[in-house]
Amino acid sequence: MSSDVGMSSPVRVLPSLNALLEEVRAPGAGRDDVDALLRGLARPMPEDNSPRERADLLLSILEDSTVSAHTGSNGRTVRAAAVKALLALGYPYALEVPPEALSDRRPGEGELPRSLFSTSQGMWGFGLVMAVGVLLLIVGLLIAADSRSSVFLAIILALVGGSTFLPAALTVWGHNSGSKGLKALGTAWLTIVGLLITVPCVIVAFTSSMFTLIPGAVGGALLAGTWLMNSES
Repeated sequence: MSSDVGMSSPVRVLPSLNALLEEVRAPGAGRDDVDALLRGLARPMPEDNSPRERADLLLSILEDSTVSAHTGSNGRTVRAAAVKALLALGYPYALEVPPEALSDRRPGEGELPRSLFSTSQGMWGFGLVMAVGVLLLIVGLLIAADSRSSVFLAIILALVGGSTFLPAALTVWGHNSGSKGLKALGTAWLTIVGLLITVPCVIVAFTSSMFTLIPGAVGGALLAGTWLMNSES
């Protein structure tokens, strides 16, 4: 009996992409209609559609400035979703994406963010942080060599790695994966370490020895590198 009921239950038919597009183009269309269109654009191409038909429909969406500018509840635009769907069709249809549509894609529109190393700010910032980490590591190894203590060496490695390399890796990972939380954690971590090095050194330099400005400069370089990496948002 239960099997008969299951077989007789109606199969839900998803609306076509054309129907969803017409709903968005209709007067009084709301956010729910845009969300439905975005879900439709994310679905695989139906078997009864040809890639040419799909590409033509996606291109018509990109050419419609009003429809393509609509934003869903997740912050993603119809333009970004249409570009992604067109690129997913592969060659030769991906070559038909208008250049201006590609240049308009931003991480806030739901696309993958650019790599932190795709700009000079990101590369210089990461390089500065790594240089500070290597410098602190060399100094720590020289100090540990005099003590000849494996425990002290392990402490040095943990301190240097935990204050530079690890938070830098979190910042890069968070940026490249689009995780603002991870990036914020790494940035805050590096900033706190930089301030802990810089501020006391500057204060002492004004009261006693100017030589304390040397480690202060190291902390300043760490802060500068952190700022450069964080400027790539």
